[in-house]
Amino acid sequence: MMCYDAATSEKHNRIYGANQDRGSQSILGNDGGQDNFISPALREANTDVLRVAIAKDGESAWFWYYFGTIGRSPVVGGGDFSAVTRKDFYGNWTATMMVASPNQTEDAVYIPWGNQLQKISYDGSDVNRTSHSYTFPEATLSFGYSEVNKNRWYVALASGKVMYSTDGGNTFSQSNYSGPWPQGQVSSSRKRSPAFATSPIDEATVYYAGEGTNFLISTDGGQTFTNHNDGLEVDRIVSLAASPNGQFIFAACDFDGAWVFSIQQDKW
Repeated sequence: MMCYDAATSEKHNRIYGANQDRGSQSILGNDGGQDNFISPALREANTDVLRVAIAKDGESAWFWYYFGTIGRSPVVGGGDFSAVTRKDFYGNWTATMMVASPNQTEDAVYIPWGNQLQKISYDGSDVNRTSHSYTFPEATLSFGYSEVNKNRWYVALASGKVMYSTDGGNTFSQSNYSGPWPQGQVSSSRKRSPAFATSPIDEATVYYAGEGTNFLISTDGGQTFTNHNDGLEVDRIVSLAASPNGQFIFAACDFDGAWVFSIQQDKW
C-alpha cells in the first residue's frame, strides 16, 4: 500500500489507509498474539483515495477519491467498496484536509474549501454538502480543533496565516506571529496542506507546521505563536500528532521521514 493518508477508529480498533490504486483498506489493530502478526486488509473503497477520516465517535469512515467524490461507509460491517454512499463535489486530484466534525454525534466531516469551511454530512441515505456561515479573507487550507474544548477551532489560510475561534466557529480572529508563516499547497494528493495538532491535556495549546523549517506553538489558544525549530531540518511537515500524555509531538514529513519533538526539552 502506498498511503496518502491514514486514520484510526479507536473505538473499533481499525486502521484505515488512503492509498494509490488500492483505494482504502482497513486493518484490524489486533495482531493475534506475539506469533501472529497477520491481519486481513478489507477493501473499503476502490481506485485512488487521497484522504480518509473517521467520524461519529469512531462509527463511520469517510473517503476522498482522486476524482473529487466524497464517500461514507460504516466502520462495523465494512469491507464492501460497492456499498459506499458517495457523491461528486470537487475536482480531479485536488484535496485539502478532511476532518471529523467537532460534534461527535454528527456523521459528518469538515473540508476547507475556497474561503469557507464546508461540511459533508450523511443523513442515513445520502451525503450532502453545506457551507459554514463564516467567510475567511483568503482561501482555507487546513482545519483543526481542540479535543479538550471543541469550541476552540483553528483554520490555516493560503498565506499560511492562522485564524482561531473560541466559540465553535461563530467568530474568528487572526493569530499573531512575527516570523514567516508555514506555507501550504493544494495542487495534488501529494502536497498536503499545513498541519495542526492540539494538546490532549491543555485546551489552549496548539501546534502548527507546513512547508519550511517552521514549527509553531501557541499556548494561548491561537492568539500568538512562537517558533520551536531547534534541531529541525525538513522540507515539509505534512502531518502532526500529539502523544496521549501531551509530552511529545510526532511529525510526518514529505521526504525526511518521521521526527519527534520533546515538549520538556523544547527540541526536535
